[in-house]
Amino acid sequence: MLLKTVVDAITDPAREISLEEAQFEDPEFEVGDLMERPVDFAEFGRSAVQAAKQRIIQRVREGERTKIRDEFTTKVGELLSGEIQQIERGKLSSC
Repeated sequence: MLLKTVVDAITDPAREISLEEAQFEDPEFEVGDLMERPVDFAEFGRSAVQAAKQRIIQRVREGERTKIRDEFTTKVGELLSGEIQQIERGKLSSC
């Protein structure tokens, strides 16, 4: 989906759509609304799809790391035990 903000005067055509153009599709649109437009993946090339995939994977991994960090932040100074199951690129995965 492509999201565009409905505005009176367009300053960024990639992110904004004029009120008149939005109301042409649906008269209910008002300034400040978000307009959704479907995007066909065929419009993107292979490299753009691969870049998007890598970015999504990166964001998921960052979220996982943040979740684990938040979980153990309160345990600083405590003695914990566990079992290492995997070492991947210098990072330990434990149970």
